[in-house]
Amino acid sequence: GPTATLWTLDPVRGTLQATRFQTGSHVRLFTSVSFSPDCERCFAGTQSGDFAVFLVRTLVLESLVPACSNGLRSLVATPDGGLITGGGDGSVKLFQMGTAGFVSRRMAQLSEESSVTSVALPMDTRDPTSLLASLADGHIFEISYAEFRSSLLRTSHTGAVTDVAFPPGNSERFATCSPVDGTVRVWDLSNYETISQCFVPRAHPTCVAWAGECLAVGFASGEIRFIDATNGRILWSLMDAHRGGVTAIATTQRFIISGGEGGEVRVWELRTRELVAHLKEHTQRVTGLAVFTDEQHILSSSKDRSFLCWDLKQQRRLSSHHHRVSLTSIALMPDQHRVLCTTADNALTFWDMSVPDPVQV
Repeated sequence: GPTATLWTLDPVRGTLQATRFQTGSHVRLFTSVSFSPDCERCFAGTQSGDFAVFLVRTLVLESLVPACSNGLRSLVATPDGGLITGGGDGSVKLFQMGTAGFVSRRMAQLSEESSVTSVALPMDTRDPTSLLASLADGHIFEISYAEFRSSLLRTSHTGAVTDVAFPPGNSERFATCSPVDGTVRVWDLSNYETISQCFVPRAHPTCVAWAGECLAVGFASGEIRFIDATNGRILWSLMDAHRGGVTAIATTQRFIISGGEGGEVRVWELRTRELVAHLKEHTQRVTGLAVFTDEQHILSSSKDRSFLCWDLKQQRRLSSHHHRVSLTSIALMPDQHRVLCTTADNALTFWDMSVPDPVQV
């Protein structure tokens, strides 16, 4: 906000007293705050990219120190009275007191495109060897305190994850996609690190399925893209697979099965990428697909509150089951007879293919 306020607690009365720091003629919007270890100074970061140094005893502004561009997003005081800042320009800097005030001693440029959202020092030592910095794009870096060399520690999605897929018979890695940050990622479960990542500008991946060592990914724009899971490289694209967007996807050894916003289920030949079947009985968005082990039958769930069983060879529906609320996903149990669905009212429903109603809700 436009003011920096010091709050004083009276432990006997249990009351708080607010006193504003004096900024004189300077106008700033403050974004973050930290106290020096001796509590003699208060540091306040600003949207202007500098930080204010206030004297706590007198509430007077001692100095304004330029730190970065695009706003100062985070700061933390060091045990020796210095200050570490995280900027909107992707920089992390160490400031220490010099003869003419605080000056920048070391800097690590973590990104040219993303902003630093947080910096942190270990709390249990007065002689830190490293610090952590997180970025708005989901990256977390470890920075050596002595040399300010950075190394990538972790990555993550920065928005909602809409699909998760494990490769058949393998629980050591999995794939995820997020239409918010536009990435498809493959993760290693042994160390939770990213194996590969694919980002398509202005595209929104909504669903993902494994196809050998590759990924079949559906996008909100209606495309299906085939991605190498080892390096994130796009191998080929199928444009205009579904009008309104691809909402569900599955694969067999020969085919890619996709579901669309309009309720259609389509089957594509994997080698030629040609449309070989168009199945349309759902009246609303397809929310999930499951393939039987014989790879000739599939299940499709929909927002229209039904799931259908299809014969791909004959291209016709074999059975239908209906629920009282919309179905949001579907999975086929290993016995190939029982089905698990999630619903719009946050419930799990178990079905037996030979019984019209769910056997357990």
